[in-house]
Amino acid sequence: RELGGLSEEHPAFVAGHSLGEYTALVAAGALDLEEGLRLVQERGRLMQEAAEANPGTMAALIGLDDADVAELCTATGAELCNLNSPGQVVIGGPVEVVEAAVAAARERGAQRAVRLNVSGAFHTSLTASAAQGMARAAAEAVLRDPTIPVVVNGTGLPAHSASDIREELVYQLTHPVRWRESVEFMAGAGVSGFVEIGPGRVLSGLIRRTVPGASVRTIGDAASARAQQS
Repeated sequence: RELGGLSEEHPAFVAGHSLGEYTALVAAGALDLEEGLRLVQERGRLMQEAAEANPGTMAALIGLDDADVAELCTATGAELCNLNSPGQVVIGGPVEVVEAAVAAARERGAQRAVRLNVSGAFHTSLTASAAQGMARAAAEAVLRDPTIPVVVNGTGLPAHSASDIREELVYQLTHPVRWRESVEFMAGAGVSGFVEIGPGRVLSGLIRRTVPGASVRTIGDAASARAQQS
């Protein structure tokens, strides 16, 4: 909210990765801040309950092409969680399934295949109970049509209406974050400059790997935003 008044630029699209999608929805005017915080709190509670009821984990794979990842998931039963950038994905599932997938990825020549320090297999079918609870929370939420198109995780395409967003908040819990496809869509729509708002530069790195040559800058806080404008 504070950063929103610091720039004269009007974005063509907004997007957020996983939980960050809620920040994008607030920025686009689809959620007010208080409602967004309420939904984030409920989402966290539901995801924790799902993780405790259906234990699982996730792993990052780097250096495999899409066909290799698809074959690996079919062979082991692992599920795609994040498609982050070309050659970088995250998979998830029960612990033994993910461990088998990591071993298989190394055999296939992955540059890196490592389990992540997470409490569950998020964005997979193991969080189906969370999606059921989120459907109830989303149905009660006050949502508006966004003033800026929100490129959503579930499809990598823009959501233009409150009803689209309500469906997305449920869908994204059990389906992969299609970040690479989201960035590719925006670039294909003519976007050549991206701004990552928030601490860290993880998404900036993913964008650069997805769209080489794109202009990417980061704004970590209000002070850095003012510094970039001065």
